[in-house]
Amino acid sequence: MLLYWAERSATPTVSNVQAASASVSWTAVPGISTYKVELKRVVDATWTNLGNASGTSRSLPNLLSATAYQVRVS
Repeated sequence: MLLYWAERSATPTVSNVQAASASVSWTAVPGISTYKVELKRVVDATWTNLGNASGTSRSLPNLLSATAYQVRVS
């Protein structure tokens, strides 16, 4: 699995990449307390909303091996 990021308001960093999961973290944006985290396969056009995060990290579960993903945080 490959993970790429698409920048919105926070710049994410992907880490702890496993066979079916990974973690994403980002630097805090001053004045923002909740972030929207979205994920998609590179070949797809539609982003999947993974929900809001009140901190600066989120797990990315249920990923498919040998699949490239993009993640964005806004």
